[in-house]
Amino acid sequence: QRIAHVGSWQREIGSGSDYSGWSDETYRIFGLAPRSVEPTAALVAAFVHPDDRPLLDRCRRDALAGLPYDVTVRIELPGGAQKVLHSLAQIEFDAAGQPLRMSGTVQDITEKVRAEQLLRKREEEFRALVENSPDLILRFDQERRFAYANPALGPVTGLAPEELLGKRFDETPILANIGARWSGAIGTVFAIAATETFEFAFPMRGVDRHYQVRLTPEFGLNGEVQTVLAVARDISLIKAGEAVLRESERRLRELSAHMENVREEERKKIAREVHDELGQALTVLRMDVSLLRLNFGGQSPQLMERIVSMKEVVDRTIHIVRHVTSALRPAALDLGLTAALEWLVEDVRRHASIDCTLRTNADYEVVLDDGQATALFRIVQESLTNVLKHARASAVEVALDVEDGQIRLEVFDNGAGFSPAAARRVGAFGLMGMRERALMLGGDVEVRSAPGEGASVRVRLPLSHRETKTCAPVALPG
Repeated sequence: QRIAHVGSWQREIGSGSDYSGWSDETYRIFGLAPRSVEPTAALVAAFVHPDDRPLLDRCRRDALAGLPYDVTVRIELPGGAQKVLHSLAQIEFDAAGQPLRMSGTVQDITEKVRAEQLLRKREEEFRALVENSPDLILRFDQERRFAYANPALGPVTGLAPEELLGKRFDETPILANIGARWSGAIGTVFAIAATETFEFAFPMRGVDRHYQVRLTPEFGLNGEVQTVLAVARDISLIKAGEAVLRESERRLRELSAHMENVREEERKKIAREVHDELGQALTVLRMDVSLLRLNFGGQSPQLMERIVSMKEVVDRTIHIVRHVTSALRPAALDLGLTAALEWLVEDVRRHASIDCTLRTNADYEVVLDDGQATALFRIVQESLTNVLKHARASAVEVALDVEDGQIRLEVFDNGAGFSPAAARRVGAFGLMGMRERALMLGGDVEVRSAPGEGASVRVRLPLSHRETKTCAPVALPG
């Protein structure tokens, strides 16, 4: 009795109508020490809350009239605390059918009542939240029928929630076009007992509204999925923002590509002018200096020394002009990407103490438009520059492959390596520039590296032009 908070009592009917016995737990329920007082009707009435005394009296009278005795009342303890008690009883009758006594039980259900009140409060709060939520909140049974729909569904479908209860998607014409997607996802949740998410679009006043749906299994006491709860959130503004962002990125990329093309054209123009104008003038000057040496060099050792010095200055200037024009726009690019890469690899080998090689699986020249060839060349050039500056590598290889309608370039070294994530955090503009060049042409760049494990830069670019075989080896510019 003590564990269940259930006490027993017996009340004589007749003279005095007082109690003839309380169990120890009954005393404890009333906050009294067992056997500390004589239980009487007056004692009980003093404990019962004034508002509940009429209820208790009426229940007693009804019991004497043959109705069940089942009553719940509040009692007030001396310290001011309240309890809620539930009492059941039955009446014993004598041979003449007259009531002799009532025997019953009393149980302290205070905590149960408080828990029920709290549960009702939480349910009311939850219902208020659900019914005022802008999200669509739905519940489906195992037959994929609507078991619940909150009011937010009304403005979307034009249907009151109660119109959907007990129906499937295919039984509701306005929802039929999205029924297969929903029913399939709900079936998956029932099958795998795990959360599923998906997106769908629904026309509303001529405009598609986009929703993100999360389906959650709800389990019964047997551990099986009984229902599926769906929460669908309107993400139309997010989708619109993403579309604006994509359009902005596209326009920015187009602008960047245009600016890059303008820069390359300027480089090409400057390189050509430097080569044609300054190069030609220097060549004429070198010839004139050579004539001076032939005609007057023998007349004076001092003059010969000056002429030789002048020729050395002219030769150095010619070399500088060639280097500048090559840096601005390698002449090898006019002969194709493979030829340009061969020139670049040879230039690195010639000027740096590193083993630099080019490997290709194609025995023909890949014909690309100038923008594609230049972009790929610049990516390889930037990669090799990074290797020479930072990698501390002893070897680097450039691989050029053509497969499945794609041109693939890879530059990998055996150097110190780095963390790509850390490089992004500090703003590695060289890597960013490579990616942008590839993205402008519909390709991508993948950088793989780790400290102590070298680095690899992989470029993939779709071929938009035909490939043609060359009949003779490409001659590299001097």
